Amino acid sequence: MLVIDQSAAGCLDAQGACFHGSLQLLRELAVTSDLDAALQPASNRLEAGVQERQDVHDRIDAELHTVGLQHFGEAIAQRMALIEVLAARFNNDSRMIRRICLEVLNRIASILEPELQSKLDANSRRDMSIAAYLHDIGKSGPFDASQAIQEAVVKLYAVENVAHPGQTIAETTRTNFSSEDAQSILTSLGSCGLGSNDTMRAFWDRHGYWTHDILETDSKDIPSRARVVAGSHHMDRGIDPYKFSSGDYVATLEHMILMAVDKYQAAVARGQKTHGEAMEVITGILSPKYGSDVIMNHVLKVVDEVGREEALLAAAA
Repeated sequence: MLVIDQSAAGCLDAQGACFHGSLQLLRELAVTSDLDAALQPASNRLEAGVQERQDVHDRIDAELHTVGLQHFGEAIAQRMALIEVLAARFNNDSRMIRRICLEVLNRIASILEPELQSKLDANSRRDMSIAAYLHDIGKSGPFDASQAIQEAVVKLYAVENVAHPGQTIAETTRTNFSSEDAQSILTSLGSCGLGSNDTMRAFWDRHGYWTHDILETDSKDIPSRARVVAGSHHMDRGIDPYKFSSGDYVATLEHMILMAVDKYQAAVARGQKTHGEAMEVITGILSPKYGSDVIMNHVLKVVDEVGREEALLAAAA
């Protein structure tokens, strides 16, 4: 298992403890990326110059080190950079989710019994940090996808103009892209095992499995617990590529934190929900499977506490 030095561990602790964002910031991140995209020609939004791509790649390399990876494969950096270029809001979401996850983890650690508290060490914080940052890397497509296929997959994930989850991939592409681009995307998705009559829900659900495959391809550099937590963040929907079942308290806790925070952030940033509305949404989603789970209920309580404080900060701004 990868071990980081104490200075890196301290950095992760500090980043988690210094979560000073707000509900307003979550919304601004979502709106800003959309506004920036709207103000640019389509060709500029989707095609960055060589120098810009290199600059993005360099920033992603530095960020991967910051979140806790001492070493990582070129494919990991390349995919995160591709997402940054074509759909930056996904990475912005992951950055915010990481910060909230670390804050929730730190708060839970501070009130646990000593025996459990000792398990939440620098390595556990590192794993939470990595998992939250990389959990949506599967939105770049299958592990063996070519650059062109990865780009097609990211572009389709970035589409927000979808009437309902049952809308077909063909209808979505033809509504949102030129006929030439739509056909190219459909051809690319065909090589990923998705047909034009498959639903957008079926397409969206693939990213958890693709995250698993990508991380397992680079498994020597990414801690096992981080990979499992990242790939299992939609397990409530039955998307369970790791067949998650763990007696490891830390893995279970971090898995539930990421599930809850991922949904909370989506409700606030993309769904434009208030804190109270967001908590109702995620509780409604998670209750059927985790309503009686002690750990999940503890996680939701702390997410609620963090959100209430941030709501106060937003109201005072």
